[in-house]
Amino acid sequence: MAYPTNSLVNLSDIGLDNNLLIGYTDLITCCRNEDNPSGRSFGSWQYPNNSFVISRQNANFNIFSRSRSKQAVILHRGINAVGPSGIYTCNIPGQNRRNQKLYFGIYNYGEGIHS
Repeated sequence: MAYPTNSLVNLSDIGLDNNLLIGYTDLITCCRNEDNPSGRSFGSWQYPNNSFVISRQNANFNIFSRSRSKQAVILHRGINAVGPSGIYTCNIPGQNRRNQKLYFGIYNYGEGIHS
């Protein structure tokens, strides 16, 4: 399912390998280092407390993690992750190379989303 920025998303709707929350950009040389001529990677996800979500290679099943594809920064939810709930931010370069911020409220049902 696609979510526009400023959407409320049920925590259980985000998966580890499918149903991912993805921030896209029109900038073709974002976001992996092998796709970028400078050799650098760009784009990140931040928790509601503004700390950065770590790379999927360093994550365990109890937390969120992020990965990057050619034009996207992807949020994965570990199998046992239950939060934290709140506003998550995807920072991703736009076509003009200026950072865009995409916001998503991620909650368990009953906390911010009602079925």
